[in-house]
Amino acid sequence: MGRRSSVRTETNSSAGYFDKVSSSVEWAQWFAFLNIALSGAIGIRYLIEYPRTAVSTLDHFYAIVSLIGHFGFLCFMFFLLFLFPFSFIITGKKAYRTTAFVTASILNIALLVDTQIFHYFHFHMSWQILRVISDFDRSSLGLNFYYLIYSVPAVIAIESVLIRYADYKCRKTRIPAFTKVLIAAAVVCFVATHLLHAWADAVKYRPITDQSYIFPMMYPMTARSFLAENSWITLPEAEQSSRRLMNYPLRSITAEKHPERNFILISLNGLRGDMLTRENMPNLNQAAAEGLYFTSHFSTSVSPYDSVFSMLYGLIPQYADLARDARIDPVLFDELQRDRSDIRIFRTGKPGDDDILTTASAGLRGFDSIVYSRTDDETVAAFMKYLAGRSGEKESRFFALLLLNGPLETVLPEKFHGPFGRGTRKNRTVSGMTGNLGEELRNSYRNAVYYTDSMLGPLFDTASGMPDTITIVTSDKGFDFDLVGKDVPHAGRFTYASLHVPLVIMGEGVENGLRSGMTNHADIAPTILSRFLGVTNSISDYSTGSDLTGMLTNSFVTGGDSGHTVIIDRKKISVFSRDGGYTVADRIEKNDTSKGKLSDDELKSLIRTENAMTRFISR
Repeated sequence: MGRRSSVRTETNSSAGYFDKVSSSVEWAQWFAFLNIALSGAIGIRYLIEYPRTAVSTLDHFYAIVSLIGHFGFLCFMFFLLFLFPFSFIITGKKAYRTTAFVTASILNIALLVDTQIFHYFHFHMSWQILRVISDFDRSSLGLNFYYLIYSVPAVIAIESVLIRYADYKCRKTRIPAFTKVLIAAAVVCFVATHLLHAWADAVKYRPITDQSYIFPMMYPMTARSFLAENSWITLPEAEQSSRRLMNYPLRSITAEKHPERNFILISLNGLRGDMLTRENMPNLNQAAAEGLYFTSHFSTSVSPYDSVFSMLYGLIPQYADLARDARIDPVLFDELQRDRSDIRIFRTGKPGDDDILTTASAGLRGFDSIVYSRTDDETVAAFMKYLAGRSGEKESRFFALLLLNGPLETVLPEKFHGPFGRGTRKNRTVSGMTGNLGEELRNSYRNAVYYTDSMLGPLFDTASGMPDTITIVTSDKGFDFDLVGKDVPHAGRFTYASLHVPLVIMGEGVENGLRSGMTNHADIAPTILSRFLGVTNSISDYSTGSDLTGMLTNSFVTGGDSGHTVIIDRKKISVFSRDGGYTVADRIEKNDTSKGKLSDDELKSLIRTENAMTRFISR
């Protein structure tokens, strides 16, 4: 009898345990479902704060569907990863529901905080972001988190109601039909979100793809290659939609009468900022002595497309994809055309090599011709031939853009023997060198720099003798010896050596001297427009840069790409990813002890950069 009673007691105990688990799981399902409405209501603020949300009915539909689907998915994961397993651990009814209440309240309060961070920075919350904003004077930055004083109690009160309502619904023996419909709708919205995004990504429909990082922890599906291979996609009217998204320039451009000018803009691939010395580049060094030499100039990106975009548009690279899809020409080209200038592009390469300028891949259409050549020597020769053919022409001016491979991709002629480590490199480019080469790599690079300079020497001499001609020499990016052969994250490539590049402006009417103020590529176009083309608009109407010939008071410059914002000051380079990640990519002052914390000025720069990223977006 004792054994039978013992077995019966154990059975009853087991049955009681699973009954409690079953009851907790049923309650948790209701609680998680009800939290979809709360988190979704909070999530509406993301759509309000982000200006690129939608421009058509389809885009508004996607915004609503993604809101429901994404927060429905997050609440389901909350149930699956937390509420469900804890139902087996915490068997007490009161203890389990208290745990769920506290956890859900914390998560929704964190969501509230994230919406405020997104309001100021257009980044999502992360431990890194919280760390860098934890120690600064918020009042000086205009940051305000006081709304939490009333919103936190509101969240707690709502969660208390949801607990009781979930308990009430659990007493029902049947699940109402409308509840099943709502659950099914959330599932459908989740699936539709990813299918629509996969289609939009495949056809480059930006009004939808630009919404991919509005919500936190959102990683929508892409299937471009699969859809293209099966001929299931066609290009929609994405260009027109992108045009409606981009408001550039903000106002009509006006210009006063000004002297006609010729412009030569030369971009050398991979020329470091510390190479402009008498030993490395004697020709450019001599030319720079007669013009303006900017010693603290930085590329806006490590991507050639992004950096050239900034040079011509005067905008930070975050606008590059949007301008490309919208096929919007830069204000610089529009004004040059108004000035009846002959716009020519000379590029080393061949059509189709991931071209950053052709109509098929970029917005630039306002040029008269583009000439491709196999080597930099041939490109320079083609330009010099163009200049010779224009001798005696008075009826028009010209703007010439030379995009050269530069020291990274230049193959030295067999007969050329550079002054640095002779014979270290034969018939191979610097970018093609691998391994721990040390001094050999540096010597090879300096030899390539020296050869590039010698090739450009005759061009500088010719340009200096041409009246009313402005020559600008810079590089699309620098070159970091320490990154050669290393597989580092993309954010880690935003180093000082990769971004610091030379900038020289010379010609008639240009003062000479060294300028040590911090500048970047977005300053080039507004300088040409305001200083030499007579544009009277405020620079902020058409550019995120400034006039290089004015007072240079910036304590930092910015850059990045579609996924990162980069802040460069005199101490370090800080990189913010769109999902809220933060890293110090490089410390310029090796004794910097800030340990990843941003100063008030740096936080102000981040806010200002984020505002600049939306200035030319139609709201």
